[in-house]
Amino acid sequence: MRGDLVWEVPQESHFAQFEEASGHQSRVPLKVLLEMQERGWIRRVPQGPQRCDYWEITDEGREAIAGTARNLHNHQ
Repeated sequence: MRGDLVWEVPQESHFAQFEEASGHQSRVPLKVLLEMQERGWIRRVPQGPQRCDYWEITDEGREAIAGTARNLHNHQ
């Protein structure tokens, strides 16, 4: 989800992911986001009752992305 925006879809069990590079939008199940949060890769930022929440990547998430990118590069 690098470079992507993820935001809450009110009254739904998923969030919307907007891929900035391609301009494509897709759904991300809340379950996936909660698993990423449990691993410490992202954190939910509450915006109060009048606004939708969003998620932001943590330093641990940036490290996980960098490690994955290195592993993919080394296997090519």
